[in-house]
Amino acid sequence: MSTKKWRSYDVDPQPIGFGSHSKVYKGYDPIYHREVVIKRTTEIERANFEAMIMKRYGDHPYLVQYYDFFRDEHHAFIVMEKVRGDRLGEIREGTKREEEKAIQITINLLQGISHLNSIGFFHTDIGPQNILINNDDPDSVKLLDFGAAVQAGSDGIFKGVRKGGTVGFRPADEPKKKEIILDYSTDVYAAACICVYLLTGKAPFKPREALNELRNNRLKGILMKAMHVEREKRYHSAQELIKDLENFR
Repeated sequence: MSTKKWRSYDVDPQPIGFGSHSKVYKGYDPIYHREVVIKRTTEIERANFEAMIMKRYGDHPYLVQYYDFFRDEHHAFIVMEKVRGDRLGEIREGTKREEEKAIQITINLLQGISHLNSIGFFHTDIGPQNILINNDDPDSVKLLDFGAAVQAGSDGIFKGVRKGGTVGFRPADEPKKKEIILDYSTDVYAAACICVYLLTGKAPFKPREALNELRNNRLKGILMKAMHVEREKRYHSAQELIKDLENFR
């Protein structure tokens, strides 16, 4: 199959993924002799912001690694590591994980969230489509796509319009258009929803009903706190939820 040349990269012209303003391609870096993934988008300013975030968080086991950024007149290109595995949302709907595995996947995801939050950013769009996993191995979990991320203020709060968010993985009562307030509990809420998704095989569109499917009342209580309808009553950091989940095991 013929390839295109983007800068020094050899690129398969058939995209492997699509977004509203972007396409994702497989490529090869002949300088470092490695396979890569390249996100090509028309939203140049947003891509520059996303690349900056990825460059700042550096090398973390549960965040997709950044390699390079470049642009032409009409597009921006983010080059990142090629990760083995599938998006969590591409795995057959209804797949339920054992409790221990679901908790460990969630803890590892929270470790990535904690690192991202520690440098002052909220992902805001954590859902099955933005999580990669290989053969359901918790150690292979990778959080990706930081195009909707926002920067926290000095008070740890973002006020403005949400740029992303997956229905069923964000508070149902959150305003969709007017100015909203996001803090460290925002990504933690989404991670708890991921845990429910792993345990039940379904997105928790109705959190209380979804939580009622869980048989373990102690685990249900932990996740209920993380997904509380009132922001002030949720966990205030990823590390808080990690601690309770680790103690649970």
